[in-house]
Amino acid sequence: MNKFYSESLNEISIPKRFDKEKLHAFLMDALKNSLNKDEVFRKLIINVSKNYPRFPLKATQASEYIRLLKSLSRKVAREGYKLNEIIAFDSYQSDIPYIIFSNNTLGNYTISYFHEYKARATGEHFRRNYLLVRGRPNLPDRKRAIQNYFQMMKPIQKMFQALIKSQFKLWLLIVLSNSESIKEFAKGPQFLSLKKIDQKQFESLATEHSEQLENFRRELYQLEPDLFRPTPDSDEPTQTMWQNMIMLRITE
Repeated sequence: MNKFYSESLNEISIPKRFDKEKLHAFLMDALKNSLNKDEVFRKLIINVSKNYPRFPLKATQASEYIRLLKSLSRKVAREGYKLNEIIAFDSYQSDIPYIIFSNNTLGNYTISYFHEYKARATGEHFRRNYLLVRGRPNLPDRKRAIQNYFQMMKPIQKMFQALIKSQFKLWLLIVLSNSESIKEFAKGPQFLSLKKIDQKQFESLATEHSEQLENFRRELYQLEPDLFRPTPDSDEPTQTMWQNMIMLRITE
């Protein structure tokens, strides 16, 4: 996240009252504090890193990595719901066009869809190409299986990174423009005013985020259409509303 925060801050023009180095330090500290408060999530991230596919990879590690990705997917989905509740509240405390908040909400759903897709795709790939391969863990077939896994995930992973960065940059611009200090930035401004934001940069970042979101959702839909279907246990009106929202622009 160190590089992510640095790149994001360098790719936008922030109000002169803020120092980029101090903002970067604040963001890193806030991330560390958040992880320290959520011990389950912190351990999950550590274990995902420990079991990351590296050659030679034991079958038990591959199985554990798949299990951890499923747990991470569920965690991201839960956190996404919480973020969307905050976004809904913020939209009532703002004169910024609602489409910005709507796209952020859609972005959070899409981020959770990606993590679910990654867990599914990883499980399917390693079950077919790694766990069923008999013999020593350094067999050429197993090495190729790991290489092919990264080649398979690289394009969609790159699109995912582009989406979260565009969403983060837009959020940074909006909140920083409406904050007088890092303290207010941390707490969250009471009102988000469009007039306080540099319009040229705002429109550019909003367009970038909208395009990244649509392109990424289309790609995910091609890879795993089932992700965009409503849950079977919801009632018919809820299914219709959900379908209309999550299928927005994908099949046009």
